[in-house]
Order: sequence, then C-alpha cells, then structure tokens
Amino acid sequence: MRLSCAIVERCFYTLAVILLMLPAGFARERGPRVEVVCPSAPVPVKLAGKQILVYELHVTNFDTVPVTLKRLEVFADADESQPLSIISGDALSAIMIEAGSMSATKDSRTIGSAKRTIIFMWIELPPDKRAPAVLLHRMVFAAGEPESNAAETALEKFPVVVSQDAVPLLSSPFDGGIWLAGNGPSNDSGHRLSVIAIDGHIHLAQRFAIDWVKVGPNGDSHDGTARNDNWWGYGESIHSVADGEVTQIVDGIPENTPRILPTLTTLDNIAGNYVTVRIASNR
Repeated sequence: MRLSCAIVERCFYTLAVILLMLPAGFARERGPRVEVVCPSAPVPVKLAGKQILVYELHVTNFDTVPVTLKRLEVFADADESQPLSIISGDALSAIMIEAGSMSATKDSRTIGSAKRTIIFMWIELPPDKRAPAVLLHRMVFAAGEPESNAAETALEKFPVVVSQDAVPLLSSPFDGGIWLAGNGPSNDSGHRLSVIAIDGHIHLAQRFAIDWVKVGPNGDSHDGTARNDNWWGYGESIHSVADGEVTQIVDGIPENTPRILPTLTTLDNIAGNYVTVRIASNR
C-alpha cells in the first residue's frame, strides 16, 4: 500500500511540473459556465430591400450564480476584422427573453442559475452581399450579481451554420385591394417571440408570420365590429403564395365572435380553419 501511495504521489507531482512548464497560451481558461444552442439554422431572406438572417440562441446558465451577458459580437465566416454586429446594453436586453416569459425587461441580460434565456437574433446584410456560410459569435459574460463587478470571461467563436437552401419566391395571396401587414416580420412582433413547447420539442412556426388585414374605403379594417361580415377582409378569396402540395385541410370549426376569445382552446382548434401547402421539401 505504501508503494502504491508513493507512486500516485509521484505521478501528481510530475503532472504539476509538466503543467507549470507549458506555455501560457496552452492553459486555456474554462470560460463561462453556459450552454449555447441554436435550434434552427438561419435562412437568408430578403425583406424591405435588405437581406436578413433570423435565428435564436438558447443560453442556459449552469453556474451556481447568475451570469450577465455584457456584449455579443457576430462575425461572418472567419473574418474577425469587421463584426457584422456588436450588441450590448439596452439593445441587448431588448432581444433577450427568459424562457417562459412573454417579453424582455431591463434585467434580461442577467440569467439566473439553472435558467434559460432566448436571444432573438436579427442580422441585416446589404442585399448584394453574399450570405456567410457560418456565423461566429463572441459572447462576453460576467458571473455573479449584476452589480458585483465580477471578472469577465468570453465564449469565443461559437458557430452557427447558415442554411444554403434556395428560398422560394412568394406571391401575393390576394386578388387586390389594400392590405395591411399587421404583426409583420420584425424582431419584436408577437409572432417572432412565440416559442412553443409541444411533445417535448420547441417550435417557432410563426417566425415570419403575418396577420393580413384589409383596409376598406373608410380607412379602417371594419365598418362596425359586431359581426364577422362587418370586416372588409371577410369572405375575400385567398390564393396559395406558391405552387405546392396540399398536405392538410381543417374545416368545420365554428367562427368566433369578433374580438372574443373562444371558451375552449385546444391543440386541435387553436389554428382555426386552415389549409397547409408544402411549397418546398422543408416548407
């Protein structure tokens, strides 16, 4: 037993000497105790004359104390000379929402121990710029209470692969008239922030959803609100935005009374009556 203990002690001593002899650059710091996941690869889309990369970063704090995200930098591919975006302060708080919450707060950058926060990313590129193959992220954290002046550590070069799939061109679903894009694609619309957990998985099916509202001759969306047929869009023809395969049809759910929520909402009726059209292999 003495010989065994002596051998173990000598091994630890040898290992300590080796570590002390290594160059400083070899002893990499552990970094922030967080997990970062991007559940869905961003797809480059053109919107309002710009090219947009839209995705989410899910950050889970595995530390025993709160961690605060101080700064987030995004780079295109391996080019770290000019960031695509640098986000900090109030701008960063505005795009961070704790899982289970409905909106951001002034303290959104601080992630409690064993908590998860979602960062809603919205990167704009010039329309003629080639979309990067990979986005690299540098995330600077401080562990401890927000006002504790804790030392900063960084998660370097966290990669997010950019989808290179072709994006289908969508046409208008209407014959004519004036239609308002209510809750249209933006980084703060209710659709954009609607992360839903079903059957053990999270989904953000409304990432680019739009509520189309027809504007009538009175400049409003309706001529009285008591009945569905008072709304100018009621009964209008709707067309598929692209050629595709009809994969699902739901009909027969009674119409709601305008501006009154249904008494019972389930997974079977929450979407109302609808038609699902597959316009690409993954859309």
